[in-house]
Amino acid sequence: MPKPRTKGCEIRVRSLAQRDIFRDLYAAVFLESLKEITNRIAHEKAQRPMGLFGFSIGAYIALWAGLVDHPDRIQAIVAVGGVPSFDYLRFYYPDYDFSTPHAVRLMEETDLSRQPITIKGQHVLIQHGLSDPVAQIDWIKPWAQSLAEKYPEHVSWTPYASLQHRLWAESSGEEEDVLALRNRTLKWFTEALGPAASQG
Repeated sequence: MPKPRTKGCEIRVRSLAQRDIFRDLYAAVFLESLKEITNRIAHEKAQRPMGLFGFSIGAYIALWAGLVDHPDRIQAIVAVGGVPSFDYLRFYYPDYDFSTPHAVRLMEETDLSRQPITIKGQHVLIQHGLSDPVAQIDWIKPWAQSLAEKYPEHVSWTPYASLQHRLWAESSGEEEDVLALRNRTLKWFTEALGPAASQG
């Protein structure tokens, strides 16, 4: 019987094991997504109102793109179940060395709390579940509340008692929260961007 061919598989496994989970996965997705948003904005008409919706790490990306990279082009942001930095990775990867120079630099450069954010005409809605088991509310609450207190006319921080880390419901209490979240999101975009927002 011929010997199984494993060399190629071993090389691929070794290659994946050698990759940096923070730099090559999380930070890479974050930075590439921001580039995609920048490219999309470049192809849109300057006078067209634009909004961003993001969930989970997508919420983090939407907040960064709207508040840091393109505050003059993004009029409305809705973030659900997000975080303001990659600091949450310390919880999921306790054995990762976040003290290396490149990790420290990435952490600092991608931390929203370290950015000089100034909100003038934008509308920012940050929504989160009190029971979110994946992105714990304490990871974003201090930053979100601080932003809402600084810009009460432009930023809303809205927690939900039963909302989990998903956009669908698996209980009656969660169903009420998901429905309220959807309605509030639609209202937020419609008021910030105009009636056309509700059509796509």
